[in-house]
Parts: sequence; structure tokens; C-alpha cells
Amino acid sequence: LSYSIYSNKLKEKFLINSQTGELSTLTVLDREVDKEYEIPIMAVDGGGKLAFTLIRVKVIDENDNKPIFIYTEYKISIYTNQSLVGPFLNVSS
Repeated sequence: LSYSIYSNKLKEKFLINSQTGELSTLTVLDREVDKEYEIPIMAVDGGGKLAFTLIRVKVIDENDNKPIFIYTEYKISIYTNQSLVGPFLNVSS
């Protein structure tokens, strides 16, 4: 079998190994740009018979925003008898 992506636009973002069918990305995917891709795949056998399938790739959201701190330094006191379960400092803007 020989595999290929049946979309010139998606060939810019994805690569398929023509012998194994393994699909990989050529660029970093960003959920804020596209949440999902539908990639049409074509397979051809040695006799010239064709088959098509559609692979859906859902992009998981990643926190790619830098944190913003108002102050350069934060100080707190933690007592020796204080439980360490849960947060002991919240920083919000």
C-alpha cells in the first residue's frame, strides 16, 4: 500500500509516511487557530485500487500565556503547625 494526504492545504501542516501510513505534524498546532483538523487520506494498492478515509485530529488546549505578576516579590509567613494541604498563597491580578 501507498498512503498520501489528499489535500494540498493540509500537506502544509501534516506529513504522512507513504509506506507505513504514520501521520505527523510539520508545524506546532495551536488550538486558538484551529481546534480540529479533518485529514483526507488516500491509500493505493499495487494493483491501482484506491481507498479513502478521513482522520480527525482534535487539538488539546495548552496554557501558552505567560503569567503576569503585579509585584516582583511576594512574602508570606507559614507557621510550623500550619497544614501543607492546599494552597498557602494566591496571586491574582
